[in-house]
Amino acid sequence: MSTNSNIGIRYENGKIDSIYCHWDGYPEYNGRILNESYNKLEKVQELIELGDISSLRHHIAPVTDNPSNHTFDNPHEGVTVAYHRDRGEPLCVTRDCCEDEFKDQQYSYLFDVVENCWFFSEEGGTFIKYDTTN
Repeated sequence: MSTNSNIGIRYENGKIDSIYCHWDGYPEYNGRILNESYNKLEKVQELIELGDISSLRHHIAPVTDNPSNHTFDNPHEGVTVAYHRDRGEPLCVTRDCCEDEFKDQQYSYLFDVVENCWFFSEEGGTFIKYDTTN
């Protein structure tokens, strides 16, 4: 059974750009990876531009000389698996949504550009700052 999550960026105007992630949405996995590997705005934006993802990993793209052999069915170890890039599905990124629209999955993660850190929400609850001891 999957643990679904949303991953997004909250900009200064309060609007959110986000993607859906199908697997491992709980804080001890996706929360930890986001906090460790996607802790700069540029990295979060690069992740969001992939569109919806099947699974989050520490790397956005393969770090080999032959990235074309990374596929949905045969992913490189440690590389995020995206529906658009890796399986040819339409690109899906939600733009300019509000916080209530964003919190429709079991877990929701927001990189806040003002505070330059991650927040998460469980089951549509209040966002709390991601604690690195989680």
